[in-house]
Amino acid sequence: MIPAPRRYYTPPAYPDGSEGELMSSSQLGSPYVHIQSIQHVEETITALKFDPYYELLWASTSMGHVTSYWSTSMNLYTSFDVLYDHSPVKELILFDNALCAIGRNEVKTYRKEGLCKSTIRSASFQDLSSGVKTDYSRVLVCGKQPQLLEVDIQTERVIKQVPCEESFRLRLLPQRYVLAGVLEGKISLLDADSLKAVHCFDSGFFALHDFDVRGNYVVACGRTKTMNQRSSSFLKVFDLRQMREVMPIQQHFGATLLRFFPVMTSRLLVASADGVIEIVDVSDGGALPEYVTLQSSLKPNLCAVDIAASSLGLAVAEQTGVVHLLGRDGKELFFNQEPRDPEVQPSVLSRPVCAIEAIERPNGFLSQVSLSLPTETLASSLWPCTGGLRPIVRQYAPIEDSLLASVAAQSGVPYVPNTAGRLRNLCPYLDKGSKRKPSQKQKSADDTPAVIPPQYRRVEVSVRKLEAELYEWRAHNCSCFSGLENHLVNAYCNSLIQVLFFVAPLRAALKAHHCLQNGCFSCELRFVFGNLETARGRPCHTANLQRAMRIDRNATAFNVAISEAAPNVSLPEKLQNLTRFLLQQMATELRADDHSPVDAVLACSVETCSTCRAGHVVNKTGELYCIRLDYPKMEPESVRLVSFGELLQNSLCLQSSASAWCDSCESYQTQSHVRSVRALAPFLFIDCNADMAKQILFWKHHHKRLRRASLSKSTRRMRGSSSGDEDNAVAPLSPVSPASTALKTPLRCWLPERITIFLLADGSVHSVEPEQEQPIFESSLVASLDYQLKAVIVHAHHPDAQPDELGRLVQVKDTKQMPRNGLLVCHVRVPPDELKKAGHSAEDDQWFLFNDFLVQPLDKMAAIDLDLDWMLPCLVLYEHVDAACPVPVPPPLPFSLIQQKPLIFRGSALPFEPLAEDEVLQLAGIDTEFVLISPEKVEATGSRVIRPAQWALARLSCVRGDGDKQDVPFIDEYIAQEEPIADCLTAVSGISKSDLEVAHSKHYLVTAKSALLKLLWLVERGVKFVGHGLAKDFRVINMMVPPDQVIDTSKLFHLEKRRVVSLQFLVWFYLEERIQESCHDSVDDARAALKLFRWYDAHKQEHGVHSLEQQLERMYEKGEELQWTLPAL
Repeated sequence: MIPAPRRYYTPPAYPDGSEGELMSSSQLGSPYVHIQSIQHVEETITALKFDPYYELLWASTSMGHVTSYWSTSMNLYTSFDVLYDHSPVKELILFDNALCAIGRNEVKTYRKEGLCKSTIRSASFQDLSSGVKTDYSRVLVCGKQPQLLEVDIQTERVIKQVPCEESFRLRLLPQRYVLAGVLEGKISLLDADSLKAVHCFDSGFFALHDFDVRGNYVVACGRTKTMNQRSSSFLKVFDLRQMREVMPIQQHFGATLLRFFPVMTSRLLVASADGVIEIVDVSDGGALPEYVTLQSSLKPNLCAVDIAASSLGLAVAEQTGVVHLLGRDGKELFFNQEPRDPEVQPSVLSRPVCAIEAIERPNGFLSQVSLSLPTETLASSLWPCTGGLRPIVRQYAPIEDSLLASVAAQSGVPYVPNTAGRLRNLCPYLDKGSKRKPSQKQKSADDTPAVIPPQYRRVEVSVRKLEAELYEWRAHNCSCFSGLENHLVNAYCNSLIQVLFFVAPLRAALKAHHCLQNGCFSCELRFVFGNLETARGRPCHTANLQRAMRIDRNATAFNVAISEAAPNVSLPEKLQNLTRFLLQQMATELRADDHSPVDAVLACSVETCSTCRAGHVVNKTGELYCIRLDYPKMEPESVRLVSFGELLQNSLCLQSSASAWCDSCESYQTQSHVRSVRALAPFLFIDCNADMAKQILFWKHHHKRLRRASLSKSTRRMRGSSSGDEDNAVAPLSPVSPASTALKTPLRCWLPERITIFLLADGSVHSVEPEQEQPIFESSLVASLDYQLKAVIVHAHHPDAQPDELGRLVQVKDTKQMPRNGLLVCHVRVPPDELKKAGHSAEDDQWFLFNDFLVQPLDKMAAIDLDLDWMLPCLVLYEHVDAACPVPVPPPLPFSLIQQKPLIFRGSALPFEPLAEDEVLQLAGIDTEFVLISPEKVEATGSRVIRPAQWALARLSCVRGDGDKQDVPFIDEYIAQEEPIADCLTAVSGISKSDLEVAHSKHYLVTAKSALLKLLWLVERGVKFVGHGLAKDFRVINMMVPPDQVIDTSKLFHLEKRRVVSLQFLVWFYLEERIQESCHDSVDDARAALKLFRWYDAHKQEHGVHSLEQQLERMYEKGEELQWTLPAL
């Protein structure tokens, strides 16, 4: 820790002339030491808050002003008025990109740079005093009104009112309780979801000063009548597990402020108004407290205190406007474990805080204040002077080594690919003004070095925004191609799925496949590809595919799934396993009559000759779906320069030896294996096998040597020299004459964009790159195939990553934008026909970058020319230029899918009437019920959802919306579960575990795949679905439905920036019926949605749109009057 000097604060003088100061930790035995003190403003500070997202400390005043300070230096970051009537700010609530300030009669939201986003005023607000964040856009506030009010800062409305006693302070225990404190000494315990009272603690205080909650403890302080209304010397402690008071904690002073430490659930900070700060452990009754004391001749009156999320920093404010920053003794101070970079970089210059209110100004703007004319001579009148001036030449910053290593030349002009987003043709000056060096913690707190472009870092969006239908995804994807979400554990498979999706013959073969086999990966990929085509730029997720990866036995044998308990694995190794598994699995599942469309697209026909020591020879033929590169068995520095094509040809015609069983010798023998190629596939998947330290050095060594040779050759050509370079000679790994493969011109990229493979009659192959001459073959030529680079999957990692004991790259720590095991990102070349099909106008191929749901166009050189300092190739795909691979139009799903038999049905009569084959259906009501597979996982502070809750479809009901059998269900099925159920939500869904078990269910039980195929059949027939809240239903089902086939009653009966009304209330208000009285029934809900749509359509045609808006306004007024609950019968 580097303590910053006191720049703004001068301690007040004692009467004897000495200065007051903080007592040292050696005097008090304190774990915290003084870091910085500043004079905020000459106003009372009402709230102090450490920002949980940025290295900022926020302070608000009694005059409606808010100021933020940057990091431990306490430099001024922002300062602005939030309440224009200069009323006090009662509470500050921090969001990821916004600041919410609570005033007496309004709730205002600002961007952290000072721009106002929303203002919420309501007649229900009566002297607001406190608030807590309950959701990513919702705040619960309290005051002198007899109810708690929940407001939405996005829609700027009060969305919920819950009767409650007059409260002065709120505290939140995430996912459990909301605590409301009453001045008279009571603390109400409310359920976090329903806000209904669960318990009430009576502290016994005459007046409650403060209280806080963390873990299982609630601690309160206040004053009693027996102490002449002074602050009590006891802290009342309540245990949430037993719902009762436990032994209080005795203090030697009267406590007024309480704060639990964020990372230590039982450690509590207790502060008094006289400046005494004590740290106690609630679990052991406050034994062995630690003290930090502020001494001053003025007896400082503490008014606010807060603790940083890292628990390494404390902030204390006095009534006089002085803010003290204290840090943990012997440890480097930082506010957050993984802070974000601010949108506006803080100034490195320190400057005192100047309060705008201190300037006497008229009623108006500062620009109206006149300036007095000077009477003395100004310094500007002496310009220019004759002496004392000298020219100063600013020095340029040296060019980075990483840029010099990637220098290339074209037409004699050296250049560097601009992959870091720098300004073109500009070189920054060397800044000598800043002498301050960043601390080691600040260096390690950076998410990732600047050399890694932002598009190659981890893109993270909160789960709430992922589920929000109105989230603006164009900030991450400006194309018509859809990305894949990355919030699931096995999201590393996203890059491989995107590459497979753009293999058009494979995509067509999968779309033509359908089967009833459970756990078919070809069907799961078919569903994902269908979603990517339908989404049109909106991200999709692969929950169903990842579920199959977790539970399938074959997938477990290939070790393709990442365990949530051990997520830090080698992603290149996982990608290798997943590629081999998916390609072989698809070939097996799609094979019919000894023919598989996957073999025609991806399989190379090879023959392996095995010879034992006794000379017995065995020949075996097979298919090779993924070519694994085989590197030389020597140190990379000692290997002469070889081309990628030669490494590929030696990997195709692999020669190896291993111990294997010999049938002729009837024993294990050391056998030599020689592989020959009989036919090459139109698409070549190449596993770079570059996850070990030696292979990584091999790539870097060849890449740098080719760069150096390319630049040297260009320089000599510019000077008029035509001599060659010995480093450019390619040393073949196969027995081919070096002279026949001499480079015609130096290579610039070791990974070639084009490559030609010659297939000979003896089964050998020879690869030639465009810069090489065609060799002379001794055997007859069978085929000459030109391949073009189609896709590259790269592993982006931290440049400081080091190999572990197995030789794999491991990052030092897990940062915000670069995980410890790195990221998998893919570059894909999209042909013009695919671009036009997606809505792009292009005449040539276009490269795209896919980083989960971030999709961006990419320059061709940036896609091929890889920066090996922070990225490594994992998988390469080459496409035959003139491949005759037809892309047939997939046939529609057959009607037999609707008639498939259930797993079990013990009833006598079907609960629905199935569709007839000649029945025409245009409209269908739909409703679903779900069960919880695993609850969401949140951080200890409750500020961020680490993993969202996982749901599974439990019941599907579809009702006819038109025809002679209107409102008659044609699907009402229960879904058998493949994973353990955490919660059936029986009170809401009416489903129990026995309903979904084959051995006990009495319902029409089918598999999840059967239900999904029926929905896909309806989508292909153009059926329009009518339901309530269909966006969430289809998201959980993992199916993208075209928007013109979805009619959502939650959107039809909705006004902008107003709450979404429940189906139960809509049916009661418009149809004067009651549903969901005991529990939800999906058939009744589907019928109710159809009736609402018919009422909406008839009213719109008869009375017009204006009448509908009036009806909606009346409905919202009635709902707010009834608190959105139905009146009793």
